Amino acid sequence: MSKFKLIRLAGLIAVFFFIVSISMTDQTKADELKPDLIITDLIIRAGSNNMGPVVKNNSSFDITSSVIVKIKDLTTGKEYSTGQTYTADYPFKGGASICIDSLDNLSDGAHKLEATADYGNSIAESNENNNTYTREVNIGQFSDPSSLLKIENLKAYEIGEKSAKISFDTNIDSYQNMIIYEIDGEKTHAMHVDFLTPKHHEFEIFSLKPGTNYKYKAYANLDAIGGGEVYSGEANFTTLEQGNNQITQINSKAKLLFEEKIDSLLTEINISRNTIKEQQNEIKYLKSLKQDINNISQKVESINNQFITYGVDENTKKLGEGERAAVIYSYKAAFNKLPESEEELSDAIKIANGRFPSILSSKAEQKAKEQFTKIYKRLPDMNGVRDAAAVKIMAYGLRQKAENRNLNSEKAGIKIFKGIFGYTPKTTEEWNMMQAITYSGASQKTWDGYNPQ
Repeated sequence: MSKFKLIRLAGLIAVFFFIVSISMTDQTKADELKPDLIITDLIIRAGSNNMGPVVKNNSSFDITSSVIVKIKDLTTGKEYSTGQTYTADYPFKGGASICIDSLDNLSDGAHKLEATADYGNSIAESNENNNTYTREVNIGQFSDPSSLLKIENLKAYEIGEKSAKISFDTNIDSYQNMIIYEIDGEKTHAMHVDFLTPKHHEFEIFSLKPGTNYKYKAYANLDAIGGGEVYSGEANFTTLEQGNNQITQINSKAKLLFEEKIDSLLTEINISRNTIKEQQNEIKYLKSLKQDINNISQKVESINNQFITYGVDENTKKLGEGERAAVIYSYKAAFNKLPESEEELSDAIKIANGRFPSILSSKAEQKAKEQFTKIYKRLPDMNGVRDAAAVKIMAYGLRQKAENRNLNSEKAGIKIFKGIFGYTPKTTEEWNMMQAITYSGASQKTWDGYNPQ
């Protein structure tokens, strides 16, 4: 064969493989634009022993036709069919999972089950070779369901006057999880509505009475081999007394913090301890907070760092560690020390919740009055609610509650601060002045003899 013919043949072969490659690429891209059905689990109903295949649409494309699942008992040879029909108005969403019940139940004994999604291949899928799932079960193996399913970490938290949250964990996925409790001597319950639930279960119960003790326990049902009902032991909580109970709560949190009962505090606000975060915050915040202060005990360092890292209640938890650190910086600026005693810690928590501290600093308030005059071009009227609020915010750094913060208003406050002083806030005291400008409602002028306070 001549050299020219060899070159021509090589060229034709290259063109052939290029066309094949393009065709295969096009086919791959086309397959990627199809749904993909897989079975991730085969649940056995406790008690009835009905089967429920868990089908997942393992793609980003919705399915708008019927999904058929065939279950074959390889031990007995029996076959069961089940399915679910979807439409454009009620699609099987991409990424979603559904447990489709089978009405047939299994006899006691060992079974090897094979479930196949999209039986009959009526749905064009990106992968037609991953539809089958196999599981071996032994129905009736466990006479005591608690030998398999365990309820752990039952606790009540965020307890208010008329509501409370309760949570518990199960060691495996469970079904029909609920909290059983009593109101006026009659048992009632709070229950999950999800068919499939994770291992951590949370509930919120309402319509409780203030200052009342409630007994409760957890219930879970086993979605697995030989399952059944499992109950926890009984526990109790007491709702808060009606009225102004925030100070009582703050004092209670301060006591726990002072006594270094950090685990109890974290349980109440539903946070897990993170010692690495504590170490990071010790470097990030506590190092500068300790400057210019002598003889700080390890305990004081620890409780201040824990307050910054976690907070002590729902509001301080939501504020974030930066705002919590700002509270401690403000306390130091006002009192030239870190909060140490139970009463001082209570005051720091009050400041974080926008309340006046019990211990006052005449020096800090005098300085705040001078700052007020610079901003508003007049002396503060301490009998006026707004002027007094502005002075207290500047003196002690009172924070807005997390849900009341308005970032757009704070941006406007920064702009006003810059217009007055020629620069944006940098120090703790300057940021507190900006907070006063933003939230106190104090005004530079009065109109027609009317003081807007």
